[in-house]
Amino acid sequence: MSLTEYITTEEELDVFRRNPNNEGFILHLPIPPVLLKKNISLSRDLAPEVFPEALKEWKRRLGKVQLAEGEETKLAQRYIFTETACLRDGYKIDAHPIPGGNVTWFTTETGFAHAFSIGRNSGGSLYFNNMSSPIGVYKHTVHFSQEKMRLYRIEDDDQHPQLFCYELHNVDSYISALLLLSWGRQYINAALEDLIKTS
Repeated sequence: MSLTEYITTEEELDVFRRNPNNEGFILHLPIPPVLLKKNISLSRDLAPEVFPEALKEWKRRLGKVQLAEGEETKLAQRYIFTETACLRDGYKIDAHPIPGGNVTWFTTETGFAHAFSIGRNSGGSLYFNNMSSPIGVYKHTVHFSQEKMRLYRIEDDDQHPQLFCYELHNVDSYISALLLLSWGRQYINAALEDLIKTS
């Protein structure tokens, strides 16, 4: 098995809206089990380094999605067509305009980024909680092939796969959830590439 088999594409992961007219949505961002091992070492700079690429992915995806008319559509248009200014200061990036605006990340002793925040009170966070993971995932959010699902799953069950996943916290908009998904996906791919280089 090659680590490149874990690399994900934009099309494989999505934020699923239960109802296009309300704020209810689900997001599952699977974590390759290899990134949770205690004997690895990852660069702690990967999360901020991939953030500019995550912004590009977010804007690209935002431009393709059908949003409810009103404030959400206006916000999306503003985010898509306004250049985002980013200024890094240690473990923080001031980024405008995005939901929240105060970008931070948190790493474990191995360098693995276990949490991403775009403004805890106004944008929300994506975090890994090893107390509630692995979890069952929905086919609406994870569009993996059967072979890739078997790479990620923890138990030998094709019907109800259990995966280690990041979860959302305090995220109240689809726009914010999509940005966190893009950042997390870019990070996981970069972390895998980092491991490939050092192995």
